[in-house]
Amino acid sequence: MTKLRGNKCHVEKSVNSRKSSGINLKNAAKETGIRRRKDNRYYPIPGNNTVEIAVLSDSHVGQRIEHFPQDLLRELKRFDAIMHCGDYTSSSALTVLQEMFVFHGVAGNMDNSFIRNNLCESLTLKLEGVRIGMMHGWGTPDMLNRKVLDALRDKYPDFNLNLVLYGHSHKPSDEFIDGVRIINPGSVSGNVHSSHGSWGILSLSNGIIEWELRQIEVE
Repeated sequence: MTKLRGNKCHVEKSVNSRKSSGINLKNAAKETGIRRRKDNRYYPIPGNNTVEIAVLSDSHVGQRIEHFPQDLLRELKRFDAIMHCGDYTSSSALTVLQEMFVFHGVAGNMDNSFIRNNLCESLTLKLEGVRIGMMHGWGTPDMLNRKVLDALRDKYPDFNLNLVLYGHSHKPSDEFIDGVRIINPGSVSGNVHSSHGSWGILSLSNGIIEWELRQIEVE
């Protein structure tokens, strides 16, 4: 679980157990190839192979959809971890992800107080040599990727980002700004000007980033 400290988020535990009463943090870190150092960030264990992560955002459970599609939840089980870029809009939706998977996530602007008290507005972590920043986003979608990148750089000036993950716009994108790859997986609950939702598969290996966007039927 992550904690808020003032206006900044410091990752205290970037890995949660797969079951609420299951494996502990130390074992979870070994399973996913990450370990904590003194700066409270998690770093890869040398020699691990590719880490595959499912990246979701803007689920809006209870608003736009009733629940996560069961087909999606079954597919998510094969990944090393799940990342969610905010706007769960349901405490139960967050609980499902935290209890079923190794989970990393940030809160969104539409999330309730329970979610905001349990997740940060931003976080950083390093996996397989890739320095990652996460933030939901805010305001109009114009230049949102640039605004999120600048906000993360302001909050974590000593963390040289390689990859930024964000949401909010309900519009998938994959771009580079100032040498930083910036990815939006779109919305699980449906994208702008589309009859489908989307999410993506992030593969990380020795500093190499691969991304595959997946469409999902909106129920």
